[in-house]
Amino acid sequence: MKNISPQKSNSLIIDICKFIGAYMVVATHTTSLNLFGTGALNAVYVNFIYCAVPCFFMASGYLTASRMEWPFTANDNLQKIAHAFLKMLKLYLLWSLVYLPLAILDYKHSGFGVMEAAINYIKGLVFVGEHYGSWILWYMLSAIYALGIIYILLKIKINPWAITALGLVVILCGAVLDILSGTTSDISPTINFIRKLMWATTINGRIFRGLFYISFGMLLTRIKIPVWADIIIAICGFTGCAVFSRYSGFFVILCAVGLFGIIISVKVSYVSDRKILRRASMIIYFIHLYIYTILVLRFDLQNGKWAFLIVSIITTVIAFAYIAICDLIKRKNAVKCKEKA
Repeated sequence: MKNISPQKSNSLIIDICKFIGAYMVVATHTTSLNLFGTGALNAVYVNFIYCAVPCFFMASGYLTASRMEWPFTANDNLQKIAHAFLKMLKLYLLWSLVYLPLAILDYKHSGFGVMEAAINYIKGLVFVGEHYGSWILWYMLSAIYALGIIYILLKIKINPWAITALGLVVILCGAVLDILSGTTSDISPTINFIRKLMWATTINGRIFRGLFYISFGMLLTRIKIPVWADIIIAICGFTGCAVFSRYSGFFVILCAVGLFGIIISVKVSYVSDRKILRRASMIIYFIHLYIYTILVLRFDLQNGKWAFLIVSIITTVIAFAYIAICDLIKRKNAVKCKEKA
């Protein structure tokens, strides 16, 4: 494949969409998924908010690859992927520690012994990416696995297109298993064995979904898909979700890919290096379940529109207050350094 100059990274529009996507994730956890009943409109709504995390994955791959040169197999590029891997691993361990009290509370309430709780926690930490109240952490674990696999495959000179193809096969197989697990008819012993194996380890295998989305996001810095094609892809995806709801696991892939393609086609100049919206979206994403769980346990907050509004307001205030304080401290330290110099 010839050397193709990378597409300009449009980070501001991605940051804006990640900020909106954080609230979509909040809506997923605080409101009913039958907000518009059970018809086609509700199917479109549910799968629209389900696109948030896949778009987060693609944004991670896109922003990482925008700092890389073709071919991705070059040593300098591998170092950037390793850096992204280690950064994600540190964040995952940090937020797992933050959410540890909720996990301990749940194990105590469930009557687990110390050994049983420890085994369950290790399983959740290594294979699932979630515990009680921390269901959002699976995104980080999935990204860690994906970046690790991408690093290894690129190191042995596997074509990036082949890596994306592998990721697509994995995510499609997962969708098939999800459909088969919900069927009332008998399934083959092999499928039963795979399902039992998944339940004993990763539960549903979704931690491998990031491989396709992140690797595809990386490729989008090297290829140009016309926006009209992205619109058609998104329309086909949402139509499929509405008409064939049982197979939405397949069609939501088209929804996410089309939406992200539309996002990066929008041209907005990047005007600040503070990345306020990106930082705020990360904080809202990672703390909203903590806030929601506390409100449910302490004040018996009920799932619904008010829960979404209250949690959104509290997490937004915390996010921007934290950013303001951090920036203020940074500016003061910069002034002190100048005075000493």
